[in-house]
Amino acid sequence: MSDFRVTRRTLALRIMVACLFLVCAVSAAACFGDSNGSGSPAGGVEVADESARKSWAGKETAPAIPTGVTWFNVQRPLTLEELKGRIVLLDFWTLGCINCEHIIPDLKRLEAEFGDSLVVIGVHSGKYATEHEDDSIRDAIRRYGLEHPVINDPEFAVWHAFGANAWPTLVLIDPAGNLVGGHAGEGVYALFQPILKSLHEEFSASGLLKPAPIPLALDSAPTAAVLSYPGKALADARSERLYVADSGNNRVIVSTLDGALLKAISKAGRGSPTVQPRNPPSASRRAWRSQRTEGRSSWPTRGITPSGQSTQRLSR
Repeated sequence: MSDFRVTRRTLALRIMVACLFLVCAVSAAACFGDSNGSGSPAGGVEVADESARKSWAGKETAPAIPTGVTWFNVQRPLTLEELKGRIVLLDFWTLGCINCEHIIPDLKRLEAEFGDSLVVIGVHSGKYATEHEDDSIRDAIRRYGLEHPVINDPEFAVWHAFGANAWPTLVLIDPAGNLVGGHAGEGVYALFQPILKSLHEEFSASGLLKPAPIPLALDSAPTAAVLSYPGKALADARSERLYVADSGNNRVIVSTLDGALLKAISKAGRGSPTVQPRNPPSASRRAWRSQRTEGRSSWPTRGITPSGQSTQRLSR
């Protein structure tokens, strides 16, 4: 009997290991490797393998961005011809790819550092058919706080033109409109910052770098809502506090159990605003807490604005 139990445990352990391996494989496949690839990005030049390169100026003219695609965050479609004089970085991504999300802070950091000398263009080449709708892309732009141009590339026209082969793939174009190279994967800031700095210095010296703003029209303008894509919530009966993961704003909202906002804890660890509860715990509040314990309560709705005025509500 004991041998039988050991066998069952061994079998269960093997099944668990196999399931874990399968989950990891599926997660990796969500971002890397697909039938739409066409080899290394940007003409076969992987910038990570070119560390000893003396000049990062490209030699091959970049292909034109295909027409017939939807653009977001700009007043009109852009062309690489009109973007000459600036460094262009194409970011190929897809919804649901965690690696694509990981590089967003790197892209924002590069944009802040190089200003109008750099134009980042997101290219959403959706892996699944459900990710091809314009509304899905617009929603993602707002959720991630993207403030650069984004293209919806459902037919993979831009993807094929620039030789992307995984999510995310980055393709770099110099101010003369030539392909510098590309890279698939994370580690974007550490890899591209020195290259961008070199291009900036080289083309500034030759007079070919001409920084200028592009015609932005942001789809990701913030709304007046307190919460943006709230995640989980935790109610603490002892302290009479409600904690809400305000995912879209990268913060945690702290309120009373009836929804009166107390403070917002940001990523940096600072909470603002801090206000006093307008009323001490009342009989109605205690009744709400009792109902919540029994699973019959609704989402709290009362709240205040960052200015302290009682005009906004916490809502789903």
